[in-house]
Amino acid sequence: MSMKYKPLKRYGCAIPLCVLLLILSACQNAHQTSFDEARDTYKNGQFDHALEQLSQLIDKSPKALIEQRAWFIKGKCYLALSKYELAYEAFKTARNKDATNYHGDKAHYKMVTALFFQGKVDEAMKGFKKISTSASIMRGEAAAMLKTLE
Repeated sequence: MSMKYKPLKRYGCAIPLCVLLLILSACQNAHQTSFDEARDTYKNGQFDHALEQLSQLIDKSPKALIEQRAWFIKGKCYLALSKYELAYEAFKTARNKDATNYHGDKAHYKMVTALFFQGKVDEAMKGFKKISTSASIMRGEAAAMLKTLE
């Protein structure tokens, strides 16, 4: 009598699920590594190259937080390159990914900062005032900006 080895029947879908989880974990680690590399490129002042890396990451990343952080750093690159309209749009996209977390608060503050650099001082003042009276983690910075601008 020969016995047949049937691991899937014995363990149900546990084996394929474990394999799937390992694959997803490896993909997440790869995206985090790509994000870290792009952030380092930004920190080294290579803004155009960082924008390319971040755009590729956004196109490939399934994880919302990494995508949000990538959009945020894209905005910082655009600010550094004095491309204020593009910075505003990048920060707006980052904020729209999740306006309720730390990165969303920072993105909102940077959106308003980009408005200021575009010369839209009245809009920026309204934005800083709104942030300074909210529960945002950036309310102190916004209040300081208001004092500076008044």
